[in-house]
Amino acid sequence: MKKCTLCVVLVISCLVFSITNAQVNVCVWCASNVNEQPDWGPTGYNFVYYYYMPEMEVYYYVPGHRFIYQKKGVWITSPTLPARYAVFDLYRVYKVVINDDDNYPYLNDDANRVQYGTFKKQHDQPVIRDSRDMRYQKRKGISGLSWDNSAT
Repeated sequence: MKKCTLCVVLVISCLVFSITNAQVNVCVWCASNVNEQPDWGPTGYNFVYYYYMPEMEVYYYVPGHRFIYQKKGVWITSPTLPARYAVFDLYRVYKVVINDDDNYPYLNDDANRVQYGTFKKQHDQPVIRDSRDMRYQKRKGISGLSWDNSAT
């Protein structure tokens, strides 16, 4: 009887440890992607999925380091922006952080344009490059700023 009780306690302990360990791993993963955020990203966010830049009508997918923009009515994903966006300064345009359950916020572009359109001419958002916040101090060589002069 003692052996059976000991086995049950051991099995339950292993299960509880596994479940607890799995929860910790998931929480650690989702806790921060500060090191993936570009230097021109807004300060104050531990985790970001998307930036929406109303002035440019462009999205940026932070985990994949990809810009998402329209070309002839089709959504394009690219690590760089075409030359037509070179007139914009990514350090100055306002970025709206989108972290909702929608995996493709650009498919709600009409609603986002209306909801966030008032930020189009706002240029006072602090960016990571200029921050003295300690969570950004360990970042090295992440800019996320690139233009593709061959694509239009």
